[in-house]
Amino acid sequence: MAAPSEKKKLSDWIRSYSTSLATIDHEVLDNIPQRIIKTSLDEIPTMDVMARAIAGLKDDKAPGGDGIPAEVWKHRGDNLFS
Repeated sequence: MAAPSEKKKLSDWIRSYSTSLATIDHEVLDNIPQRIIKTSLDEIPTMDVMARAIAGLKDDKAPGGDGIPAEVWKHRGDNLFS
């Protein structure tokens, strides 16, 4: 007996996994415990908190999403907040 074609294998794989992985069991979702919501994270950080965070940044690392390296924040941070 000849081996199934690659197209048939792919078709079978898609059919099998699209049905088994797409099933959502809402009972399982309802049993996931709710995590505590930290509303304190909504507050604007104080200058003291910002200064401590900047002081804790490591030099010679890739910049974050803002593209500003830690060294700039450390050496010119006070001017950037003014």
